Amino acid sequence: MTETNAQDYSAWIGHPVIDQAGDKIGKVSQIYVDEETGQPDWLAINTGMFKSRSSFVPFREHRRTGTSS
Repeated sequence: MTETNAQDYSAWIGHPVIDQAGDKIGKVSQIYVDEETGQPDWLAINTGMFKSRSSFVPFREHRRTGTSS
């Protein structure tokens, strides 16, 4: 991943994650990168009422829309 791409993806931290039905499931807390390719591979999402749980989701079929809320 180039430095520019790394900065672009790090800007996703804190942004809401929406499922395919349009429901908010949490916020991005970490982005994990594949060591071989340097590309994002997994997202850690803070979930639950107080955002105290972390769930891991594959970094595929994603798109960034809107702004952080």
